Amino acid sequence: MADYQRLLNEFQKYDIGLIMASVEDKATCEALLARHGGDIPFAYGVDAEAMSTALGCYYDDSDKYMEATGFLLQPDGKLYLGAYSTGAVGRIRADNALSVVRYYQTEDASVLPEQG
Repeated sequence: MADYQRLLNEFQKYDIGLIMASVEDKATCEALLARHGGDIPFAYGVDAEAMSTALGCYYDDSDKYMEATGFLLQPDGKLYLGAYSTGAVGRIRADNALSVVRYYQTEDASVLPEQG
């Protein structure tokens, strides 16, 4: 969340909308946003099992939680990119998301991150 918050002005500059979602309740999400100073719209109370079924993201049945799942949507709402994690590795970093969207807005490959 912090990396997206840090780059929020850049996302807005390129007319890129952001929304985050959590399985936590409203009070927990509001406390998190207050503690970390978040301005990104936040959906709360997401049903982890239902989201997993609908989106195909990783769901731990024994502990009843879902790992972070990120999506980049095209302006028409169609899926462009999805990242399904089974842990902290493999999430869409904010700087990479911004670079990819800027590339598709400009078709300028120089905005893409280096591939290593």
